Amino acid sequence: MLFSVLACSESAQMASVGLAASGAGPLAIILTALGLSLRHLLYGLSLATWLPRPTQPPTPLLAAAVFDEGFGLAKREAAANRGSAGFLFGANGVLYLTWVTATSAGIVLGQLLPDPASIGLDVIFPLSFLALLLPLIRTRRGALVAVVAGASALGLRNVVSAGPAVVVAIAGAAALGAALDRGEGGP
Repeated sequence: MLFSVLACSESAQMASVGLAASGAGPLAIILTALGLSLRHLLYGLSLATWLPRPTQPPTPLLAAAVFDEGFGLAKREAAANRGSAGFLFGANGVLYLTWVTATSAGIVLGQLLPDPASIGLDVIFPLSFLALLLPLIRTRRGALVAVVAGASALGLRNVVSAGPAVVVAIAGAAALGAALDRGEGGP
């Protein structure tokens, strides 16, 4: 419960709990959580291109809790010229409260459910990311970067565990997107 209250990185929390349950050491758990949380650096760089300076609420308060889904919603609003720091804060605030409430319910009710994979719930997490991504793909370059990232993550997962595979795929996709943007003079 404390992890849900203090960390706003669902994937890092899921991976850390899974690693701890499998007997991994603290260093492996910390490095995996940090690696998975590196995407927040990319979020920050992206947000800096459209958020006003100074922001209301203040930037440190915004940066404290940026959820993947909240970022996706805010980015979509920004693309439609409706984005604001207030919208980002509100979206992430609702997601934070939902995350903490769902964690509490999961602690109590989770013991009553069978293995999530046996009833098909293991696919919900990746599908939520896909649902956020699809509306943001507006160009062939964006589609290419998304396909390369997905294929890289799936291919690397056969070589390394899911956490490092996702981190490497994200870094590679970001580099590919930057190279394509540079090659065509920007987005």
